[in-house]
Amino acid sequence: MNIFYSPTGIVDSRHPAQGLTDMSHAGLKHIALDLAMYCSGHDLENYGKPMQPCRPVPRGNNPQCGDCRPKADKGTPGNDTAAKKTANPNPYSDASDRVSSICTPEAMLKNLRPFLEQCRSLGLSVQFLRVPRLPWDSKRRDLNPLLEQIAHSAVRLCGKIGCRYLAVSPLFASIEKGTEWQINRAYYLRLAKAARRYRITLLLENQCRSHNGHLLRGICSDGAEAAAWIDMLNAEVARQDNLLHAEIPAQDHSSSTEAPAQDHSSCAEALAQDHSQPRSDSPVFAFCLDTGICTLCGQDMQAFVSALGRRLQAVILRDCGRQQESSLLPFTSAFQGQPGTDWLSLIRGLRSMDFGGSLVLDFADTAAAFSPLLRPQLLPLAKSAAEYFKWQIELESLLKKYESIVLFGAGNMCRNYMKCYGSQYPPLFTCDNNPAVWGTTICGLEIKPPEALKELPDSYGIFICNIYYREIETQLRKMGIKNIEFFNDEYMPSFHFDRLEMY
Repeated sequence: MNIFYSPTGIVDSRHPAQGLTDMSHAGLKHIALDLAMYCSGHDLENYGKPMQPCRPVPRGNNPQCGDCRPKADKGTPGNDTAAKKTANPNPYSDASDRVSSICTPEAMLKNLRPFLEQCRSLGLSVQFLRVPRLPWDSKRRDLNPLLEQIAHSAVRLCGKIGCRYLAVSPLFASIEKGTEWQINRAYYLRLAKAARRYRITLLLENQCRSHNGHLLRGICSDGAEAAAWIDMLNAEVARQDNLLHAEIPAQDHSSSTEAPAQDHSSCAEALAQDHSQPRSDSPVFAFCLDTGICTLCGQDMQAFVSALGRRLQAVILRDCGRQQESSLLPFTSAFQGQPGTDWLSLIRGLRSMDFGGSLVLDFADTAAAFSPLLRPQLLPLAKSAAEYFKWQIELESLLKKYESIVLFGAGNMCRNYMKCYGSQYPPLFTCDNNPAVWGTTICGLEIKPPEALKELPDSYGIFICNIYYREIETQLRKMGIKNIEFFNDEYMPSFHFDRLEMY
């Protein structure tokens, strides 16, 4: 399972060196680049519109955001000079310039080159790219051709840099109900031609929609519907391929020799290479689940994941309030000690399907809220949070790793282990530090003293079933015990709701 980290909120797109260096030092080596860093949904929505100040600006001051300019004050005598300085000669330039910066392959590559070259110099890889999206309340259907142009440019960019995944949201603005599939089918199939050339997987995303200011479920927000879209698109691509292969005779490549690998001395040379090659049998289309959208729409993520099955190739991890969209570090949107996101249903679903795709951590709003002086200290926590999700999802794979296992702890967590995994992965016995329980059983499992662990072969795994993980781990390491693992019952398929009285 891969973990990708979004640089949004951490990296300044114009001066990326410091933010990317911070990410590299924190061990965030795999980047999921959202092109909204260069052209936001706000920019797209205002493309071609005269920009007005987003809030009142005191006379003589400059506006505080790059998306607007104050109108010249023509009513004040003697203010002609000030008016010329503060008026924007081209009221379309701000949003339009940012949109233009990514709407062609050449412009996109030019504007991203500093970011990509810095990634290359730091040994960071960009394997996940995301196309900008319109705001959920947008009605600008006239921008759909522009969005397709940007998506095509993103496909070309992925081919240039060897990026594997491109997340492309369905078109939705002012599309009549009942025609969503027909319009998006044609849209995605046009993208598929280039995606196959560069061996890129196109990821559809779940959406919400705005109705009178309320966010409701949108296109591909139902797991069964999303699965049907993926299957129909892949079937159509396969049908087109079969027709193409029937028309073009097979060529004999037996005499061809493989070109030697090239060592590019600079990112510019690497980006100039064309990475296109025949695509393998892997499907062109898959799905990317955005947990923030699921939270906004109040969805059961376990049911969503189960409906998608192997079509699910990426999950965007972000905490999100139930009233307003945001990208927060997981577990930070909480009330009275409870998370705002239903992580339980997500982890249960991903674990049950043995998810092996990619996790994308997006905590842009949390990162942006921190001072640049504090941000480097936030990044290790973000890395730990992402790795925690990976560990929870792969828990059953960890249990399969060892020839046999032994538990440490004879309390509630041990009971929950036996209820969920006792039959599938039966422990040899369990240990406990309390002499009063030695020689007794719990859930049919014998309880032994910790010294019994010294008699085990090295191929056995010791799973700590107690919340005092670090304290017990230190104890076991002093005893010379190896293969120490943690077990956690926070996200089990089922629980014992009656609790033991702890000594």
